[in-house]
Amino acid sequence: MEYGVRPGSPYFASTDSASGPSFKGYLPGGRSDYSRATCNDPRHRLVRPAGRGPAAGGPTYIRATLAHQAGGRGYHLFVQGLKLRTTWASTVQVLAPQAGTRVQGDDIAENTVLRNRAWVHADNMPVTEVQRFAALRDHLQVKRVRTITRVNNDIIEPASAATQPLAAGQIVTFRLQPRYATLLPPQPGTVTVTDFLPAGLAYQAGSGTRGGQPDEPVVETDTATGQTKLTWTYENVTPISAPTETMPPACQPSPSGPS
Repeated sequence: MEYGVRPGSPYFASTDSASGPSFKGYLPGGRSDYSRATCNDPRHRLVRPAGRGPAAGGPTYIRATLAHQAGGRGYHLFVQGLKLRTTWASTVQVLAPQAGTRVQGDDIAENTVLRNRAWVHADNMPVTEVQRFAALRDHLQVKRVRTITRVNNDIIEPASAATQPLAAGQIVTFRLQPRYATLLPPQPGTVTVTDFLPAGLAYQAGSGTRGGQPDEPVVETDTATGQTKLTWTYENVTPISAPTETMPPACQPSPSGPS
Protein backbone atom coordinates (compact mmCIF):
# COMPACT_ATOMS: atom_id res chain seq x y z
CA MET A 1 0.00 0.00 0.00
CA GLU A 2 1.21 3.49 -0.86
CA TYR A 3 -0.24 6.89 -0.04
CA GLY A 4 0.09 9.73 -2.52
CA VAL A 5 0.50 13.36 -1.55
CA ARG A 6 -0.15 16.11 -4.09
CA PRO A 7 2.41 18.89 -4.27
CA GLY A 8 1.19 22.22 -2.91
CA SER A 9 -2.32 21.21 -1.86
CA PRO A 10 -4.26 17.98 -1.29
CA TYR A 11 -7.24 19.51 -3.12
CA PHE A 12 -8.01 19.64 -6.83
CA ALA A 13 -8.76 22.90 -8.62
CA SER A 14 -11.77 21.46 -10.45
CA THR A 15 -14.04 18.45 -10.37
CA ASP A 16 -17.20 17.01 -11.95
CA SER A 17 -20.53 16.05 -10.46
CA ALA A 18 -23.72 14.35 -11.68
CA SER A 19 -27.47 14.83 -11.62
CA GLY A 20 -27.84 12.00 -9.11
CA PRO A 21 -25.94 9.26 -7.27
CA SER A 22 -26.87 6.59 -9.84
CA PHE A 23 -26.13 8.64 -12.95
CA LYS A 24 -23.68 6.91 -15.34
CA GLY A 25 -23.99 9.03 -18.46
CA TYR A 26 -20.63 10.75 -18.47
CA LEU A 27 -17.77 9.70 -20.70
CA PRO A 28 -14.74 8.18 -18.96
CA GLY A 29 -12.19 10.73 -17.89
CA GLY A 30 -13.85 14.11 -18.06
CA ARG A 31 -12.28 17.57 -18.25
CA SER A 32 -11.70 18.40 -14.59
CA ASP A 33 -8.42 18.08 -12.73
CA TYR A 34 -9.97 15.42 -10.53
CA SER A 35 -11.24 13.39 -13.51
CA ARG A 36 -7.89 13.50 -15.29
CA ALA A 37 -5.77 12.64 -12.25
CA THR A 38 -3.98 9.29 -12.07
CA CYS A 39 -1.96 7.49 -9.44
CA ASN A 40 1.01 7.38 -11.85
CA ASP A 41 1.46 11.15 -11.91
CA PRO A 42 5.22 11.67 -11.37
CA ARG A 43 4.57 14.83 -9.33
CA HIS A 44 3.01 12.85 -6.48
CA ARG A 45 5.06 11.78 -3.51
CA LEU A 46 4.25 8.23 -2.45
CA VAL A 47 4.75 7.55 1.24
CA ARG A 48 4.72 4.49 3.48
CA PRO A 49 3.25 3.73 5.94
CA ALA A 50 -0.10 5.53 6.18
CA GLY A 51 0.95 7.40 9.32
CA ARG A 52 3.38 9.51 7.31
CA GLY A 53 0.70 10.76 4.95
CA PRO A 54 -0.86 13.47 7.15
CA ALA A 55 2.56 14.74 8.23
CA ALA A 56 3.53 15.10 4.58
CA GLY A 57 0.51 17.28 3.81
CA GLY A 58 -2.38 14.82 3.87
CA PRO A 59 -2.86 11.83 1.56
CA THR A 60 -4.86 12.35 -1.64
CA TYR A 61 -4.30 8.95 -3.22
CA ILE A 62 -4.33 5.42 -1.86
CA ARG A 63 -2.57 3.01 -4.23
CA ALA A 64 -2.50 -0.77 -4.00
CA THR A 65 -0.09 -2.66 -6.27
CA LEU A 66 -0.59 -6.36 -7.03
CA ALA A 67 2.54 -8.07 -8.31
CA HIS A 68 0.50 -11.04 -9.49
CA GLN A 69 -3.19 -11.76 -9.90
CA ALA A 70 -4.31 -15.32 -10.39
CA GLY A 71 -6.77 -15.97 -13.18
CA GLY A 72 -10.36 -15.85 -12.12
CA ARG A 73 -9.54 -14.10 -8.85
CA GLY A 74 -10.82 -10.70 -7.82
CA TYR A 75 -9.46 -8.22 -5.27
CA HIS A 76 -11.15 -5.43 -3.33
CA LEU A 77 -9.72 -2.24 -1.82
CA PHE A 78 -11.69 -0.90 1.14
CA VAL A 79 -11.07 2.59 2.53
CA GLN A 80 -12.53 3.12 6.00
CA GLY A 81 -12.63 5.92 8.53
CA LEU A 82 -13.41 8.77 6.14
CA LYS A 83 -15.54 11.57 7.58
CA LEU A 84 -17.49 14.06 5.48
CA ARG A 85 -16.96 17.69 6.40
CA THR A 86 -19.88 20.04 6.98
CA THR A 87 -18.21 22.82 4.96
CA TRP A 88 -16.08 22.88 1.80
CA ALA A 89 -12.38 22.58 2.62
CA SER A 90 -11.22 24.44 -0.50
CA THR A 91 -12.66 26.54 -3.33
CA VAL A 92 -13.17 24.20 -6.30
CA GLN A 93 -14.68 24.73 -9.74
CA VAL A 94 -17.39 22.26 -10.80
CA LEU A 95 -17.37 21.70 -14.59
CA ALA A 96 -20.23 19.23 -15.09
CA PRO A 97 -23.12 18.66 -15.34
CA GLN A 98 -23.56 22.38 -14.56
CA ALA A 99 -20.77 24.88 -14.08
CA GLY A 100 -20.44 26.25 -10.57
CA THR A 101 -18.10 26.95 -7.67
CA ARG A 102 -17.83 25.27 -4.29
CA VAL A 103 -16.53 28.01 -2.00
CA GLN A 104 -14.24 27.24 0.91
CA GLY A 105 -16.07 27.55 4.23
CA ASP A 106 -19.58 27.38 2.73
CA ASP A 107 -21.95 24.71 4.05
CA ILE A 108 -22.21 21.54 1.96
CA ALA A 109 -25.85 21.58 0.91
CA GLU A 110 -28.00 18.51 1.32
CA ASN A 111 -28.36 16.39 -1.86
CA THR A 112 -25.02 17.67 -3.21
CA VAL A 113 -23.56 14.96 -5.45
CA LEU A 114 -19.84 14.28 -4.94
CA ARG A 115 -17.92 12.43 -7.60
CA ASN A 116 -15.82 9.50 -6.38
CA ARG A 117 -13.67 7.59 -8.85
CA ALA A 118 -11.01 4.92 -9.06
CA TRP A 119 -8.17 4.52 -11.58
CA VAL A 120 -6.79 1.19 -12.80
CA HIS A 121 -3.53 0.46 -14.62
CA ALA A 122 -2.32 -2.96 -15.75
CA ASP A 123 0.93 -3.94 -17.44
CA ASN A 124 -0.51 -7.11 -18.94
CA MET A 125 -3.52 -5.64 -20.75
CA PRO A 126 -3.85 -3.65 -23.98
CA VAL A 127 -4.37 0.07 -23.46
CA THR A 128 -7.77 -0.07 -25.18
CA GLU A 129 -8.91 -2.74 -22.73
CA VAL A 130 -7.64 -0.84 -19.70
CA GLN A 131 -9.60 2.23 -20.84
CA ARG A 132 -12.79 0.43 -19.86
CA PHE A 133 -11.71 0.78 -16.25
CA ALA A 134 -11.23 4.52 -16.58
CA ALA A 135 -14.97 4.88 -15.98
CA LEU A 136 -14.81 3.23 -12.56
CA ARG A 137 -16.61 5.71 -10.32
CA ASP A 138 -19.65 6.30 -8.24
CA HIS A 139 -21.35 9.41 -6.96
CA LEU A 140 -22.01 10.12 -3.31
CA GLN A 141 -25.11 12.12 -2.40
CA VAL A 142 -24.96 14.15 0.81
CA LYS A 143 -27.73 13.41 3.32
CA ARG A 144 -28.09 15.05 6.71
CA VAL A 145 -28.07 12.84 9.79
CA ARG A 146 -31.60 12.96 11.14
CA THR A 147 -32.79 11.99 14.58
CA ILE A 148 -36.19 11.06 15.93
CA THR A 149 -36.97 12.91 19.15
CA ARG A 150 -39.97 13.17 21.41
CA VAL A 151 -40.72 13.17 25.15
CA ASN A 152 -43.29 11.07 27.02
CA ASN A 153 -44.62 12.72 30.17
CA ASP A 154 -46.29 10.46 32.76
CA ILE A 155 -47.59 11.19 36.28
CA ILE A 156 -46.07 8.71 38.73
CA GLU A 157 -47.95 9.71 41.87
CA PRO A 158 -50.57 10.33 42.94
CA ALA A 159 -52.15 8.20 40.20
CA SER A 160 -55.38 10.25 40.36
CA ALA A 161 -53.61 13.57 39.68
CA ALA A 162 -54.59 13.52 36.00
CA THR A 163 -58.33 13.32 36.73
CA GLN A 164 -58.94 14.48 40.31
CA PRO A 165 -58.41 17.88 42.02
CA LEU A 166 -55.35 18.21 44.25
CA ALA A 167 -55.03 20.00 47.56
CA ALA A 168 -52.78 23.05 47.73
CA GLY A 169 -49.23 22.04 48.68
CA GLN A 170 -49.63 18.41 47.55
CA ILE A 171 -46.62 16.90 45.76
CA VAL A 172 -46.99 15.56 42.21
CA THR A 173 -44.19 13.38 40.87
CA PHE A 174 -43.94 12.97 37.12
CA ARG A 175 -41.50 11.26 34.75
CA LEU A 176 -40.11 12.49 31.45
CA GLN A 177 -38.88 9.85 28.98
CA PRO A 178 -36.94 11.44 26.10
CA ARG A 179 -36.69 9.40 22.91
CA TYR A 180 -33.57 10.12 20.87
CA ALA A 181 -32.92 7.76 17.97
CA THR A 182 -31.75 7.64 14.35
CA LEU A 183 -32.00 5.33 11.35
CA LEU A 184 -28.52 6.40 10.14
CA PRO A 185 -25.11 5.72 11.71
CA PRO A 186 -25.40 7.48 15.09
CA GLN A 187 -23.35 10.61 15.75
CA PRO A 188 -23.05 12.24 19.21
CA GLY A 189 -24.98 15.48 19.62
CA THR A 190 -26.59 17.83 22.14
CA VAL A 191 -30.03 16.93 23.52
CA THR A 192 -32.28 19.53 25.15
CA VAL A 193 -35.31 18.32 27.13
CA THR A 194 -37.94 20.98 27.83
CA ASP A 195 -41.13 20.71 29.87
CA PHE A 196 -43.73 23.30 30.91
CA LEU A 197 -45.60 23.26 34.20
CA PRO A 198 -49.05 24.86 33.92
CA ALA A 199 -50.15 27.74 36.11
CA GLY A 200 -50.88 26.51 39.60
CA LEU A 201 -47.84 24.22 39.78
CA ALA A 202 -44.38 25.23 40.99
CA TYR A 203 -41.17 23.23 40.66
CA GLN A 204 -39.80 21.84 43.94
CA ALA A 205 -36.10 22.75 43.97
CA GLY A 206 -33.74 19.79 44.36
CA SER A 207 -36.30 17.18 43.31
CA GLY A 208 -35.00 16.45 39.79
CA THR A 209 -33.17 13.16 39.27
CA ARG A 210 -31.75 11.25 36.31
CA GLY A 211 -30.95 7.60 36.77
CA GLY A 212 -31.36 8.00 40.51
CA GLN A 213 -28.84 10.84 40.67
CA PRO A 214 -29.63 14.54 41.26
CA ASP A 215 -30.20 16.38 37.99
CA GLU A 216 -31.53 19.91 38.35
CA PRO A 217 -33.05 21.73 35.37
CA VAL A 218 -32.84 25.38 34.47
CA VAL A 219 -36.08 26.88 35.87
CA GLU A 220 -37.76 29.88 34.23
CA THR A 221 -41.13 31.30 35.33
CA ASP A 222 -43.37 33.39 33.08
CA THR A 223 -45.15 35.77 35.45
CA ALA A 224 -47.65 36.78 32.77
CA THR A 225 -48.97 33.25 32.13
CA GLY A 226 -47.96 31.54 35.37
CA GLN A 227 -46.19 28.76 33.46
CA THR A 228 -42.85 27.36 34.60
CA LYS A 229 -40.32 26.18 32.00
CA LEU A 230 -37.90 23.39 32.94
CA THR A 231 -34.89 22.73 30.69
CA TRP A 232 -32.25 19.98 30.83
CA THR A 233 -29.32 20.01 28.40
CA TYR A 234 -27.10 17.00 27.77
CA GLU A 235 -23.90 17.16 25.72
CA ASN A 236 -22.32 14.47 23.56
CA VAL A 237 -25.31 12.09 23.60
CA THR A 238 -25.27 9.28 21.02
CA PRO A 239 -28.74 8.43 19.67
CA ILE A 240 -29.99 4.86 19.70
CA SER A 241 -29.90 3.12 16.30
CA ALA A 242 -33.65 2.49 16.28
CA PRO A 243 -36.64 4.84 16.01
CA THR A 244 -38.56 3.56 19.06
CA GLU A 245 -35.95 3.15 21.79
CA THR A 246 -36.06 5.34 24.91
CA MET A 247 -32.99 7.28 26.00
CA PRO A 248 -32.30 6.16 29.57
CA PRO A 249 -32.50 7.22 32.27
CA ALA A 250 -35.62 9.32 32.85
CA CYS A 251 -35.87 12.75 34.46
CA GLN A 252 -38.18 12.74 37.48
CA PRO A 253 -38.90 16.25 38.79
CA SER A 254 -41.52 16.79 41.45
CA PRO A 255 -43.59 19.95 41.12
CA SER A 256 -45.78 21.00 44.01
CA GLY A 257 -48.94 23.05 44.12
CA PRO A 258 -48.68 26.50 45.75
CA SER A 259 -50.27 26.94 49.14
